[in-house]
Amino acid sequence: MSVEKFLKSKQQEITHVIQKKKYKKAMISLQEVYNKVKPDDSELFYKFFGELLWENPNLFEQKKFVHRYFSEIDYIFTPKEAIKMEAYIIDNYCTYQGEEVLTSFYGKLYGQIYGKTTVYDGRIHITSFRIFVFGSKKEIAPAVFVFRRSILGFIIRNLKHSHIKKQGTKLLSKYGGSEEIPSYGYQYPLVNAENTVKANKIGIICHLENLKTDMYQRVHIEKIKFHMILFPRQLKDETAEEMAERIKYIASLIQYNHTTEVFEL
Repeated sequence: MSVEKFLKSKQQEITHVIQKKKYKKAMISLQEVYNKVKPDDSELFYKFFGELLWENPNLFEQKKFVHRYFSEIDYIFTPKEAIKMEAYIIDNYCTYQGEEVLTSFYGKLYGQIYGKTTVYDGRIHITSFRIFVFGSKKEIAPAVFVFRRSILGFIIRNLKHSHIKKQGTKLLSKYGGSEEIPSYGYQYPLVNAENTVKANKIGIICHLENLKTDMYQRVHIEKIKFHMILFPRQLKDETAEEMAERIKYIASLIQYNHTTEVFEL
């Protein structure tokens, strides 16, 4: 069987098992595809996976698949391969008009929203409009971290706070493209973002305004401010001075993306 026929057959097979919510089998089939094409062309797998996401744009909204993906992806790829694949798929399948991956690195992301603090540890990709995170997720006591959660609370996918999801998609779709681009990893829009650098961390604040109706049908503007902290991981053989310069560079890529738009949700 030719590689083209093999890939077409596997895409149909994986789409079918996804529809049946058999995510373990889907991951096994993905690994089979990767093992088949890797010796010749890893990028062929990236395209295969990207097109699979395009055909199943809500796949990363399925919590069981997300758990399966993050628990098994490190067994399929080396750390270098995983971060390269994710950047390729984001750039080619999951971006809005004018958006591109600016930098990728390993690190931690801390944040808090509505009294809940969350820590992500893994691969982080910064684009013109968003931060993507791929890795482990842990919720800790609200008082453990002093900064409030920003972009974490501004998730487009996979959070119960629907008004934040709606704001994120509306804000980003105004730059061009569709709100229905594939969901991939954890996505945090950077809108009205400010950032500061201190030692080995980057603090980010995003500002939003939400048009809200209270129980008496009175309309008022609710100001929402989210905070987030990024801790890039030190590279092998990287000196403290070199790491400090790299952190400053990462911070310089976080764009303001100003909007004065107020939403009625």
